Amino acid sequence: MTVTTLLFAALAVPVQQKKTDMRVVDVKPAGLSVSVPKSWVQAKKDNLSIASFNIPLSGKTHPGRLDIGYVESDNKDVDGFLDASKTILTQQGNTIERQWKVDILDAPLALTRFAKEDRTTVRGVLFRTTKAKLVLSISSQNEDFSAVEPYLMSTLETLKTIALKEDRKKADPNAEQRVVIHRANPGAAPKLPVSVPVTISGKNAFLHFPAGTKIVKAGDLAISAEIPGSGLTVTMNVFPIEGNNPSLIYQTKASETADLFKGAITRIDESYQNNADRQNRDMIWRNGTSTSGTNALQTCDCVITQTGPYFIYAKFSGGNAATFKSDRKVVTKFLLTANLTDKP
Repeated sequence: MTVTTLLFAALAVPVQQKKTDMRVVDVKPAGLSVSVPKSWVQAKKDNLSIASFNIPLSGKTHPGRLDIGYVESDNKDVDGFLDASKTILTQQGNTIERQWKVDILDAPLALTRFAKEDRTTVRGVLFRTTKAKLVLSISSQNEDFSAVEPYLMSTLETLKTIALKEDRKKADPNAEQRVVIHRANPGAAPKLPVSVPVTISGKNAFLHFPAGTKIVKAGDLAISAEIPGSGLTVTMNVFPIEGNNPSLIYQTKASETADLFKGAITRIDESYQNNADRQNRDMIWRNGTSTSGTNALQTCDCVITQTGPYFIYAKFSGGNAATFKSDRKVVTKFLLTANLTDKP
């Protein structure tokens, strides 16, 4: 990865904009504002953006797009973030064209350029000391990207610091109703007679499960586990720590799960630390309605971490609102026992 402002400047051609023609967008949780031309029409934004704009391109059928938002994270490892971004984007079918860093407002801006099918995107995350990190994303059709990319620099040049204000949005009836639970999982580690070997970065490791668990391997580092006596299934993916940030992958996957819901969502965050097997679990449970608007949907995203060189991301999905409470109890108990070690 290249760390230089010269490469970033090489991407950009100065774009002349009059101050009177600019619209200011405040990203208060990040303590920043950016300005964009008033001629840019606001576009429908996604769940992770504060504002989105269509960028008019002369003689082109499809406009470019700029998304402005933020993510909340205490992560300060910029190189680790870039490596994890590369892994996740590649797994999602993107081609990584370039990654680099520049300094903006005395803080590193981590940038990734990637393409998928007919669209190219550059996404940047500004690693200031605030918990909320500014995210800018600019994209267009592949053949038009050379005309769009300079606007990323011109937008960054408008960055200004403003009073930091925590995000306290008005209650939204369709927003997630969030409950956070932190607790230890006491008791002795249970016996786990079902063992599944996996090879991680050339090293052998073993997934362990309670008696009666039915296992179907979906790949070298992916399995599907049916919980004994329940008919419920959990999928698990094993990641090496090197080049992957467990928190980032967990939050990214959980964000993708949120997009499967429509309307009001009940969200329950659970953190189980100091467990008998010395492996920590974090879970995000959601209960609501699928995007189809007709079917109930219940999900759980879970990350299981430890001191070893690997971790587990697990996912559960169900469709019966009447059994959400009991299913959650069964799946949680299962995830609190299943683990990954270097011994069979």
